[in-house]
Amino acid sequence: MQKINLLFALLSTSTISGIINPPDLEPELIVPNVSSDGVLSCFTNSNQFLYLYFYDNITPSYKFKMEFLDVDTQDVLFEKLVTYSELSSGTFPKAYDFLMPFEDYFTSNGLTIRLTHYCPHNLATSSLVNIYPLLKESVNISAYRKEPYVRDGVYLSVVDAYLHSKEEFNFSDLNEYISIERNNKIDLSNIKFKYICPHDFAAGDISLKIRDYNNVFPTLKKGNEEISLKMKYVQANDEISLALDNKLYVNPNTYEMSLFPLDDFVETDTLFVQNGKEKLLADDEVYISIKNAGYSETDFYLPFSFSFANKYLGECYDSDYCITGGVKQ
Repeated sequence: MQKINLLFALLSTSTISGIINPPDLEPELIVPNVSSDGVLSCFTNSNQFLYLYFYDNITPSYKFKMEFLDVDTQDVLFEKLVTYSELSSGTFPKAYDFLMPFEDYFTSNGLTIRLTHYCPHNLATSSLVNIYPLLKESVNISAYRKEPYVRDGVYLSVVDAYLHSKEEFNFSDLNEYISIERNNKIDLSNIKFKYICPHDFAAGDISLKIRDYNNVFPTLKKGNEEISLKMKYVQANDEISLALDNKLYVNPNTYEMSLFPLDDFVETDTLFVQNGKEKLLADDEVYISIKNAGYSETDFYLPFSFSFANKYLGECYDSDYCITGGVKQ
């Protein structure tokens, strides 16, 4: 009887031990919360600083390594390992100003950069990008209405621990037409495109251009039959909207426009077409010019055509409803 009780006790102990001692789990990779303050761009063979800020998730065993590699061969040209103890601050956020020695390694072929984080349990995660000398381009977006225009290697930053160098302009939702509404307003409210990048959009001069062959806007011309009106951009997440940013004046009775205040004219931020000249716009060329857009500093040409909303009542050739015949006697 004692032997049976002893055997039962041993079996019970073995079962309990199996429950309270689960098998070892794989250690979790904890990626540090680190981002750069600012963006490097317009690369040359001049040294620059990449200002890194570590916000949390750093343990004493953490370290990171920055490497420069040959673009073609991927041979390592430069590397520097930075340990936890080398970070400049004892409290969060921890700051580290990393000198990027482009003077010795950046060439006309560009450079590959790799950032590796070594986390607890000696786990590592890396990101790798290429950067290139600035090459300005002028782009007609007609060729990019179905696919985005992408520039890679035009800047360098760290966002959420990973390297970034790419920006994307998406014009697929941009309407090809600018409409003339029934109140003679030229509707610019739907001129939008998307800018995909972890950083905000920026651009130089933005202008609405009209080559006014038929003298539709005689008081807006500045020369060479071309009208140039300043525009501005507004960013909401990844959507960029364009709007007029030019002081204008309009006669509310005739819709004649002017760049200067005149008798019977009122100030407006809207562009109108003068009564009786709506159809003349069909022969005019209209486009938007964007200079130095994004980190690639690309110049964009956005061509449009005018479209017309019919009037409800008026001449039969351009109205939904018209009156024919003589006056009843």
